[in-house]
Amino acid sequence: MRFGAAFCCALGLLAKESAIGFLPIFPLALYFFRPALRLKQIAMVSMPVMLVSLGYLGLWFGVMGRVEETFYSVALTNPFVNASFAERSATAFWLIFLYLGKAIFPLTLSHSYTYNVIPIMTWLGWKPLLGLGVCLSLAFYAFNRTRQRNFLAFCIWFFACTIALASNLFIYVGGLLGERFIFTPSVASILAIVVLFVQLLKHERIWVFAAVGVVFIAYSALALNRIADWQSEESLYKADALATPQSYQAQSFYAKALLKRSLAETNPLMKPPLMNEALEHLEMARTIDSVNDPQLYTNIGLCYEQLGDNANALSYTKQGYDKVLDAALYKGRAGYICYAAKCYGQTILRAFQTGRFSDTAQSLRLLQDAAFALRTAIQRDTPTIDADVPMTLANCYEALSNYDSAMTFSEKAIAIKTSRQQHKDNYVIITNNYGGSLMQAGKYAEAATVFARAVRTVENNSRLQWGLGMAYFAAARYREALAPLRRAVELDPAAERPKDDLARLEILLKNSQ
Repeated sequence: MRFGAAFCCALGLLAKESAIGFLPIFPLALYFFRPALRLKQIAMVSMPVMLVSLGYLGLWFGVMGRVEETFYSVALTNPFVNASFAERSATAFWLIFLYLGKAIFPLTLSHSYTYNVIPIMTWLGWKPLLGLGVCLSLAFYAFNRTRQRNFLAFCIWFFACTIALASNLFIYVGGLLGERFIFTPSVASILAIVVLFVQLLKHERIWVFAAVGVVFIAYSALALNRIADWQSEESLYKADALATPQSYQAQSFYAKALLKRSLAETNPLMKPPLMNEALEHLEMARTIDSVNDPQLYTNIGLCYEQLGDNANALSYTKQGYDKVLDAALYKGRAGYICYAAKCYGQTILRAFQTGRFSDTAQSLRLLQDAAFALRTAIQRDTPTIDADVPMTLANCYEALSNYDSAMTFSEKAIAIKTSRQQHKDNYVIITNNYGGSLMQAGKYAEAATVFARAVRTVENNSRLQWGLGMAYFAAARYREALAPLRRAVELDPAAERPKDDLARLEILLKNSQ
């Protein structure tokens, strides 16, 4: 039995570190339910489980340590980051009281009890004192009834051991409060409720079943109601934004879901209501915390862009980029600087392409600023996770008529695994504009070099082959023009102009013989 228990304990610890709460429960269960065993025998039987648990703790703290230390260094992700032990302990006892209530019947459910649903507390408030009083009362009962091997005392010890880690009294577990943390402790509370029903109604067995039935129906109704919230990501975020209005994460996640739906919406009449609702929740998030998360400003800017407010769109996306450069929340986490720079650059590009800038000098200045931001992001971040970043930079350079840089960064975008056909199409447009401008300036050899470079990057494209053929044709390099023009016709037989140009070239070559 002892080695089987140790094996199960090891599997549990490898699955989730919170299984360490079972370390004291195993000997307690032996004491309560195997009265024939002496304390020395219990210690011997429990030894393999203890050794496995201590070995895991040594592995965890000695080798692995705490992950994402930078991520948990700000109040937004770790409310205890600047708290004293007095504040931490006061808050922890209130959390234990809330867990007791949720283990009995969770009136509200949310995936996000994050900053600042439960503010850090002091011992001057009534809530920590109430939590401490309840904990002391339960501990007093458990101590007094343990020698009698009282089942309710065991339930109290079971609950205390498995909730201790989640209380955040000793270490921060990555969440202030969460129903997921009482998955195991709720076993103790359910056992205790059933035992209480049996003890209180022991002479009326039918009433025991009736009471358990009522509890079952109430729990089932709550679960079924919650299932509706989990129908989609957006429905979950909406329900939790309403259930925990003081949660920064709940408000910002729901706003992002609305923003995502608006960007995908094809009906222009549906976009403004979605964006206004998203802005409402983003502003609620900003009242909770306006410092630690630069993405808040980026998303506000994207909402304003969807609403056609160009000035606010540029202002907020620029703030999002400026703030993310030094944000502690995102240090060492790839992709966030690039994302903020991309949103800022794309906002400027769309405003430029739709003629929202009345001042040419302003548009050129902003395009240069966007190019600088994107280039900086690529240098400091990891652009390989998003091909849109170098492609946006390429489009900025094209708008500034810096075609050579535009080709360079669009080629970088195509080389990234996340690149889409859209990026290749964009590269073709950039190359045609670049080569066309050179040909208009009479620089046919340079145009031929540009098209030849593009053909090596995107081989089977009719427009690029045609451009290369026409650059050779214009430079009077007729025989060199023949192969790319034939390839252009082969790739796109329906296109008339490559056919006409090929026919003209073949006649010219025939007459010159």
